[in-house]
Amino acid sequence: MVLSTALFDRAPFRNCVCHGVVLDEHNKKLSKRLKNYPDPTFIFDTYGADALRWYMMSSPLMAGGDLSMSKDGSDIAKAMRQVILRFWNAYSFFSLYANIDNVSAKFRTDQADPLDRYILGKTRQLIEEVESRLETYNIPGAYALMPGFIDALNNWYIRSRRSAFWSNERTSAKQDAFDTLYAVLTVVCRVIAPLIPLISERIFVALTGESVHLTDWPDASVLPSEPKLLQEMDLARDVCSSVLTLRETHRRRTRLPLRLLTVAHPQVDVLRQYQHIIAEAVNIKTVAFTRDVSAFGSRDIKVNSKLGARIGAKFKEVLTAQRERNWVMRDDARVEIAGLILDRHDFELRLQTLENIAAEPFDAWRGVVILDTKIYPELQAEGWARDFVRLVQSARKKADFNVTDRVDIVASISPELVHALTEHRDYIATETLAASLRVSPNLIVERDFVDEEIDQYRVRLHIERVA
Repeated sequence: MVLSTALFDRAPFRNCVCHGVVLDEHNKKLSKRLKNYPDPTFIFDTYGADALRWYMMSSPLMAGGDLSMSKDGSDIAKAMRQVILRFWNAYSFFSLYANIDNVSAKFRTDQADPLDRYILGKTRQLIEEVESRLETYNIPGAYALMPGFIDALNNWYIRSRRSAFWSNERTSAKQDAFDTLYAVLTVVCRVIAPLIPLISERIFVALTGESVHLTDWPDASVLPSEPKLLQEMDLARDVCSSVLTLRETHRRRTRLPLRLLTVAHPQVDVLRQYQHIIAEAVNIKTVAFTRDVSAFGSRDIKVNSKLGARIGAKFKEVLTAQRERNWVMRDDARVEIAGLILDRHDFELRLQTLENIAAEPFDAWRGVVILDTKIYPELQAEGWARDFVRLVQSARKKADFNVTDRVDIVASISPELVHALTEHRDYIATETLAASLRVSPNLIVERDFVDEEIDQYRVRLHIERVA
């Protein structure tokens, strides 16, 4: 620095990245003397170099903060599960079913299905935002974009399009779905190649036969620009997220179908076009829409007391307006009150719902979902059938069966489950590829069985591959 300034009157670098200090779980600096760090060989063998890279480069360490690293490496495992494993699962899903159905996928961006267009538009958005952050050396910011995108890919797109992927017929919808997922996976590999170079290389080579590190940075313009569709479907995803929160709060597992979901929001016409996607995503039989949010409760705000130090005497007017509910929620999620615009950290928004209503806000409190959490016998029976399918699929996986293997199923079950599993026999057989299915309280299962429970009712299960 001294020589560069003295000789050339400028800094000896164009850009400088300053990082913090890596500490152990007791906030002591890592040192060879103390040996207070995880064994690198163990980390590489157990989690991989990309997991360690993700853990460190996505942390506050790269923004000048400190990083506390546990000696057992468990924090690195969490980082690996956040994105790396989930992205690998998306690739595994694609390769598994493409090989089973002998589907040859290609890079295309002209698909018409809204779900295909949505994930392609999300991929374009990912390219643009990662590029923008890397160009400004915002490395943790680039990493931070990935979890949200992977959630949209795995938990929304693949899950919502699974009927097309699993179709037994070679339809145009099936080809579109595989082409879309292929395009997304190959583009995302190129985007994350600087972030997780080893995993992205492995997947890209498997998909294309080429090295991802010898390709160019992806051109976002070849993917569709869908700002309106992205905004609308993200709103639908927000609805589903709130419904899942309600399910968890009221202990209604996702496999249990519920009868009615009511969505109250000023833009119900936008959400109505995604009605079937929402219903399938949260396992609801009927989805109703209304614009009247106030029919189910009211929104109140509680202004942060620290605001008074900033605005002085004006704070009394704000408190009066708060008590009288004389405020307006703006489109940018800020509140207009007493002639002031309050940012989100200046107030707390609360939903006051009517009695005995299971409700949850969404879209920055502009909308609310209302869920009928009552368990109806016919829906409970369907839920038990879904639970039984999960047990069989888990047993198939443990037995290392191929997904195309047909099986014979024998299960000794509690009497309470007999009607449900008998009524939904065809569904169970289709989902599990069962050549035969025997369920009864009186069956004796003595070998190669697994003991499980469905709603605290016993299930002793045996599956056997059909030769």
